Amino acid sequence: MKRNTPLLMLFAFIVISGWVVFTKARSNTAVSADPAVPADPTVPSDADERIVADLPVSRPEPSVVLPLLHSSEKEAWLRQAVDAFEAEHPEIDVELESEGSLDAVYGLLAGEVKPVLWSPADRLAVNLFTLEWKADDRRDPFVRGARWPRSLVMTPMVFVAWESRAALLADQDRNELTWKRLAQAVSAKKGWAGLGGEAHWGAVKFGHTDPMRSNSGLQTLVLMAYSYHQRKTKLSPADVTAPRFEAFMRKLERNRQASEQSLASTAPFMKKFVRDGTGFYDLVMVYESVAISELSRATGRWGGWRVLYPPINLWSDNPIYLLDTEWVTPEQKHAAQQLVDYLMSEPVQRMALEYGYRPGNLDVPVLTDDPDNPFKKYASVGVRVDVPRVVNAPSSDVLLAITRTYARSIGVQ
Repeated sequence: MKRNTPLLMLFAFIVISGWVVFTKARSNTAVSADPAVPADPTVPSDADERIVADLPVSRPEPSVVLPLLHSSEKEAWLRQAVDAFEAEHPEIDVELESEGSLDAVYGLLAGEVKPVLWSPADRLAVNLFTLEWKADDRRDPFVRGARWPRSLVMTPMVFVAWESRAALLADQDRNELTWKRLAQAVSAKKGWAGLGGEAHWGAVKFGHTDPMRSNSGLQTLVLMAYSYHQRKTKLSPADVTAPRFEAFMRKLERNRQASEQSLASTAPFMKKFVRDGTGFYDLVMVYESVAISELSRATGRWGGWRVLYPPINLWSDNPIYLLDTEWVTPEQKHAAQQLVDYLMSEPVQRMALEYGYRPGNLDVPVLTDDPDNPFKKYASVGVRVDVPRVVNAPSSDVLLAITRTYARSIGVQ
């Protein structure tokens, strides 16, 4: 028996090896589409492909976080644009934060917000911020140069009145409303009844956002002052603190609702105007872009709207600034440049038209062949391409003085 043991072991080895070869051959034959061609083990089977398809697609984690502080009325356009930008640049995470322009000033000065990019409605807020920032012997907080700051989109100020009210107030031929005419209407003893309207309409109610917190409210006061003094330039602190001008302002502010005087952002203010109708205000002053964006919602409510332009106007150019502070890194500055170049591109600027803005990129026209172009679509309710005389923003000391006059006019010392 001992002499046969090696032979038996050799025989068993041959049998086992043959079985393994036979099994592998059958397996390869089953996978191969052609029995004559052995299967390639490097090619995945159908089962393998199903497993791979079910696995989640891995995406690179953002390597740069880019906080962007912006005025509230740009939220919808910026969100759409930023979503598209992040799809092209997954390495950049843009964090959008909405804040009223003047509230943003207070947050920046207090160190409560530390953005890389800031885009208020216009440069009034920037002037106020820079004045206070430098008062502490700090250097200019912004990057300056050929590419900074940039004007993203443009919009003037407009009155928006319910159609029944606008017919009694406006110069229909010019589609304008003067501040003198508005002051007379607001202070009329018989209210709307004395102007040819219905007695149950009550007093003429004119409103705007809080000028202590919102840029559109502050612009409203500035336009009051320019109109009252019949100036285009050189508005002084003495002009906006003069007793006669303060009386004029008090007359315009007399029917504002105290519970709503603190509304700080233009977009929510306008939504409330649409929702509450004539029980809220008869007419308001807001950005043209905000009026356009809400026009479709107002159609069929309370008789519809009319958009009216003041004879003297201001541009809100929605500048975007790159902060040059200790919390901003070189990587963030590079990402910021990429984002702003994208926002200024023609496709994204054309997108801004859909939200009622005039493009900041001058290569993109306001009027287009698109039948949904708002400057065509809403021309019948007063929206116009040409803007009456535009004045420059006054200095920071004028802005501070006019807010003090406003506080006195509404009884806040």
